Amino acid sequence: MFGGSFNPVHNGHVRIAATVHEQAGYDKVLFVPAFHSPFKNMPSGATDEDRLNMLELAVSGFEWASVEDCEIKRGGVSYTYDTVSFLDEKFRVAGLLSGKLGLVIGEDLVEGFPRWYKASELAEKVDIILAKRSVAASCTRKTVLPFVHLELENPYVDVSSSEVRDSMKERSRLRALVPEKVYEYILRRRLYD
Repeated sequence: MFGGSFNPVHNGHVRIAATVHEQAGYDKVLFVPAFHSPFKNMPSGATDEDRLNMLELAVSGFEWASVEDCEIKRGGVSYTYDTVSFLDEKFRVAGLLSGKLGLVIGEDLVEGFPRWYKASELAEKVDIILAKRSVAASCTRKTVLPFVHLELENPYVDVSSSEVRDSMKERSRLRALVPEKVYEYILRRRLYD
């Protein structure tokens, strides 16, 4: 499970997911867009439908990736513990899960993770997969995640969704930050202008 606002999804998200698939050996990486994060105000510019559509475009062609819209359907504040509990039951009942779900988090979330809703219980329910975000974050991170976790050897992701939104005036830069189909969708829908 790879959660976030994905407003919009960018190449860094896709690279992290591909690394989870390759290094951690998961058959599927589920992108789960949040309806509303308890830690972040959602910027305007894209509807929930737009974010889902962009994710679908970004993962099309990757048989190991899919989009799960349970948080958007549920509405309200998104707590990872609730989403993990829902997905665990959904995939176990379907016979598609025998071990624990993996939970992908960026190293930028390590410091706040112990304050997440039911953090200790969440850490027991999932295999935590920690992704590198940027060179600066890796060098300056002082907090160690106090739960068992796997640290990915992923390429650094020096891009954020806010940077993508700020790049709207520089089309060539925008095109380099997001998958091609997402770039075309953003322009066609005139998002983030």
